[in-house]
Amino acid sequence: MMTIRHSSLAAAAAAMALAPVTVAAAQENDEWVRVPPSSRWIADFAEDSCALRRTFEDGERRFLLELRQFQPQTGMQIIVASDMDRKKFRGVRLGFVPDTQIQEHQRAMAIDIDGYGEGVLDHITPYTEDLRKLAEELRDAQSVSHVWTDEQRNARESEIDGIAIQLAYSDDIVLETGPMHDPFKIMRTCMDDLLGHWGIDAEAHRSLLRKVRPLNQERWVRPIIQNYPHEMLRNGEQAVVHVRLNVSAEGKPTDCTIQLPMSNPVFDRTSCAKLMKYAEFEPAIDSNGDPIDSVWITNVIYAMN
Repeated sequence: MMTIRHSSLAAAAAAMALAPVTVAAAQENDEWVRVPPSSRWIADFAEDSCALRRTFEDGERRFLLELRQFQPQTGMQIIVASDMDRKKFRGVRLGFVPDTQIQEHQRAMAIDIDGYGEGVLDHITPYTEDLRKLAEELRDAQSVSHVWTDEQRNARESEIDGIAIQLAYSDDIVLETGPMHDPFKIMRTCMDDLLGHWGIDAEAHRSLLRKVRPLNQERWVRPIIQNYPHEMLRNGEQAVVHVRLNVSAEGKPTDCTIQLPMSNPVFDRTSCAKLMKYAEFEPAIDSNGDPIDSVWITNVIYAMN
């Protein structure tokens, strides 16, 4: 993930740390508003991503929840939108119930969703706190080791029965999703189908010895993050651009695709042009030790700070 920021005093306060909050204790004191579902889960097998959507209502307020993945992984993009007025937040807290704490999200972005109004866009993973730390260590080591077994994953998904949102709206909210194993299983099926659609061997990617690995990333990221489009900067526009690069067995980027375009096309064109020009990679390696075609997916975040 690359973050392109423009500094201002107004946003400097957004860097203030938010302490984790205990969800369980707050719910015992009725400090959280629990909102039940008003629809079934809807699966969206899109051209370049997989999504789950569900609506929630309690008679006073209504919400739209969307969970979306752009590649086979544990984490996902989350969008929560509501007809409630959104706060001018400095950060939000998002997490899965029944976790005892939910985490701060300083990079959450304010968005508007037609038909629902004001929302929040961010990224979330269903890991427990211990597994989240292990995942970060493996990511830093560029390891392909699995964080959990299939059995551990299934048990974790089955115990999740809600999503907590704090500091985004006037009330602290729990969306009562119900057990998440079956919805997440549908998401995994969708992602396997997508890999095939992209010309990627899904079976080989389940046992990679090495994923696509950026080369000299510090050198080529700099010209990308220094290039905030001038017109967008003048207009105060921000964006999260989801980019997929197809990377050949020779480690060369062969194609750039914007997954789920959501922002001004200028951001999309700028991101792809710079990545195709500067990005360098080591190819993915299959279980036989041979390089294979694969993909590298990242977010380019254009944020005013």
